[in-house]
Amino acid sequence: MTRIARTSLITASALLPAACSGGRGTTGSAATAPRAGSTAASPTAAGSAAGTSGADVCGYLRGRTPALRGTGSEVGATANLTTNLHSWYEERGAAPGGAVIDRQLAQECPDVATRVHELAGTTGFATP
Repeated sequence: MTRIARTSLITASALLPAACSGGRGTTGSAATAPRAGSTAASPTAAGSAAGTSGADVCGYLRGRTPALRGTGSEVGATANLTTNLHSWYEERGAAPGGAVIDRQLAQECPDVATRVHELAGTTGFATP
C-alpha cells in the first residue's frame, strides 16, 4: 500500500506544475495547456527556472534535509519535498521539469540528491 501511495504522489507531483499554471477562474484542460505562442514553457525548455542555478537548488535541498528526515516516512518526505520544492521554484520564476532538476543535482551535488531520494524513497524527479 505504501508503494502505491508513493507512486500516486509522485505522479500527482509531476502533474502539479501543469495544474498550477492555469489562470485564475479558468476550468478544464485549457487552463493547463499553454496557448500557441505562449512563453510559459520557456524556463523548462531553457533547462532551468529563470535565475535558478544548480547550486541554488542544492543549497535549498541541503537545508530541507532535516525536515525531510523528520517526517518519519517516505510518503511524508515525498509530499513535503514535492510541495516545498515546487513552491521554491515558483518563487524564482517557474518550476522546471523533473529531468532538469535531476540534471542540476547530478552536476552540482550528487551527494545531496542521493540523500534526498533515499529519504523520499525515490530515484529521481523525472517520471518514467
